[in-house]
Amino acid sequence: MILSVFAIATVISIISIANIVSRGNSRIVSFRAMLMAEKKQQIKSLVDMAVKIVEKTPLEDAKKIVRNMRYGENGYVWINDFNNIMIVHPDPRLEGKDQSDLKDPNGVYILREITRVCREQGEGYLEYQWKMPGKEIMRPKISYAKTIPGSSWIAGTGIYIDDIDSQVTKERASIRKEITITIAEYVAISLTVSLLLLLAAVYLVNRYITGPVEA
Repeated sequence: MILSVFAIATVISIISIANIVSRGNSRIVSFRAMLMAEKKQQIKSLVDMAVKIVEKTPLEDAKKIVRNMRYGENGYVWINDFNNIMIVHPDPRLEGKDQSDLKDPNGVYILREITRVCREQGEGYLEYQWKMPGKEIMRPKISYAKTIPGSSWIAGTGIYIDDIDSQVTKERASIRKEITITIAEYVAISLTVSLLLLLAAVYLVNRYITGPVEA
């Protein structure tokens, strides 16, 4: 009976701890997804703004406005056409140039893929590796692009997402600490309950089983 009490308590504890850890992992996944959704919404809003500028502003004025759009540390908006020719870019040297062969270290043809997605779906996201201006280290980046209605032009922008990993790492450490405390508290409670059950079992054994036999 005593072994049964401990066996049941152990099984319940293992299942409960597994559930606690699983919920912690789910929170980390949800946190990463939330950060990525925020990044996507940020760049989508900027591209939507650029598209409206092109639609409602005289062409040359619109190109100038888009060319000067900036955000964050190195964020900018570009416009290319369906032939991957750069129409608007903060670096004037790139304007009018074919960027079809622009690819990341993993072989992703950036503008080709963006153009393909926009041709097929009208808009979309693309993840790839790229380096910040003046630096050689490749970093993960996500771009959003959208076809400008009534034209063969595509407006797009991209943002680095490696900061998501650092934020997730911090959140994981916080959740891990929280889980450790929760598990410690649960184990303490489980041991206390098990001890009480054990004492009750011993009492019942002594009271009803090993008591004096009546003549």
